[in-house]
Amino acid sequence: MPGRVPGTGAGGDVIDLRRRRPIPTPPTAAVPVVIEDSAVPDTPAEMSLATTVEAMFLARRQSLTDPATAAAYVTSLEAVRVMLDGARARGVADDETHGALSGMLTAMRNAAQLL
Repeated sequence: MPGRVPGTGAGGDVIDLRRRRPIPTPPTAAVPVVIEDSAVPDTPAEMSLATTVEAMFLARRQSLTDPATAAAYVTSLEAVRVMLDGARARGVADDETHGALSGMLTAMRNAAQLL
């Protein structure tokens, strides 16, 4: 059927996001980045991850120290968390795997505040 997303509907595996509308945000509004854990790195590895992620952004002439870039980064990682939660719900990832990946995702999310 044209215009239909495969897997949507009763018993489908895909959530059709085409009907969702983004929440308008004024372009000058600073969106605060909420830290899930401490903003102080527990290990040198966390700070190393933060600097590695920042280097990736700098290579694209962006920086996580810019509030808009940091907000977009956090939003992207929140989408990844939705995917992880879906993988657990569908039985693709067990609780242990989900927990480990969620911990890594939290460390990545906090990178913007560690810089």
